[in-house]
Amino acid sequence: MFIKNEDTESVKQNSNKADELKSYIRKSIPLTEFMDFNIDELTDFSVKVSVPIRTNGNHYNTAFGGSIATLGILSGWTLLHSKMKEENVKGTLVIKQSITKYIAPARTDFEAVCNDLTRENWNNFKSELSNNGKASLILHSQLFSSETLVAKQESIYVALLKAV
Repeated sequence: MFIKNEDTESVKQNSNKADELKSYIRKSIPLTEFMDFNIDELTDFSVKVSVPIRTNGNHYNTAFGGSIATLGILSGWTLLHSKMKEENVKGTLVIKQSITKYIAPARTDFEAVCNDLTRENWNNFKSELSNNGKASLILHSQLFSSETLVAKQESIYVALLKAV
């Protein structure tokens, strides 16, 4: 596949942004360092994050349910935090609620994909935060292990202008 020069530059910038963001998250949320959290893909409106089964497994040789839930939460949080930083939107971002539906066991390294952020709901989120000092947004993540859907998650994130 042929990639234009500007596309190559954009990929490089997103890779650098993802590396900086991963470093920030691992330092700020110590659990993510232990999980061996990684950002595999980051675009303006989607993210794919992953962890190895080695540090996230259980005694059944499958992924620990808490690691699956945590990775799903991290996918949406990572995407929103990245957008807030990129557009210089001030606020403290937290998780308010999350529901994980487990579908199948994860037997290998697993990943979470959050790709339902749209320009419209992002702009509404920013406006709500600016006007009310608080904003909430629902995002969905899908979690995969070896291309098998293992869980679906719906999470509500809240941004506050005042620190928690």
